[in-house]
Amino acid sequence: MEIIKTIPESELAAARGKFLNAGRAAAEVMAKADVARTDTINGLIKYAREQSIAPKVAVAAIMLEVVLPCTRTRAEDQKVKDYQTAGIKVPVDLLAKLAYSTGHAYKGCMEVAFQKNVDFSPSLYRAHKKEAQQAREAAHTQKLAQAESAAKAAATKAKSLASKAARSKSIETKLAAEQAKLDAVKANEAVRAVMDKAPVSTKTGGKVASKKAGPVKALTRHEVAAHATALVAMLRSIGEECAEEIADILKENNLLAK
Repeated sequence: MEIIKTIPESELAAARGKFLNAGRAAAEVMAKADVARTDTINGLIKYAREQSIAPKVAVAAIMLEVVLPCTRTRAEDQKVKDYQTAGIKVPVDLLAKLAYSTGHAYKGCMEVAFQKNVDFSPSLYRAHKKEAQQAREAAHTQKLAQAESAAKAAATKAKSLASKAARSKSIETKLAAEQAKLDAVKANEAVRAVMDKAPVSTKTGGKVASKKAGPVKALTRHEVAAHATALVAMLRSIGEECAEEIADILKENNLLAK
């Protein structure tokens, strides 16, 4: 009987502990860096408020003199990806900078902080966009309910007058029935108009593309969602920082497969 040698469990357990500690240490360093950056920006925002500096001027100055010099360019972002793909250690001066998309997102976050008079955080703009989207959806739902209620009332009235007109010889009654019928049609058109202005379609996740002639295949919402989800998974697998932001945008538009 052949005996297969393997690494002792004690050695594997010790290595697992070291591996876990290394990950924790890296996470703690990153968390401390995020806190330090956030505190720095909040300090500048506080100064701008105390000195009555216009938010637009303050945001432009902070971005130009503080954030952008410490943010990677697109070319530098690509260099980091190339280093990681090749398994080469990324230079510290590149790792010390924010990713391109993260750094540029600071502008929107600062604008929201000034607008709402709240503390800055790197996720503030994303949360603000989500709130705005929810508000738009709620407003649309209310408008649609009102339009549908009006259409239902118009249809009921048209049906009632049509029944009366069928039994009456009065011209006025027949004209009133025809007018009610037209009003019901207009009310239904109003419902469709509100539905067309939906911020996000509950069925398709957006407007349906018009059919095109030729070999171009029109994808369904589910197919688009599947492709989009696969793209997010690929971005996460290579450590792309924009993956979560893209995932949130797709989720907001009902285009992220579960």
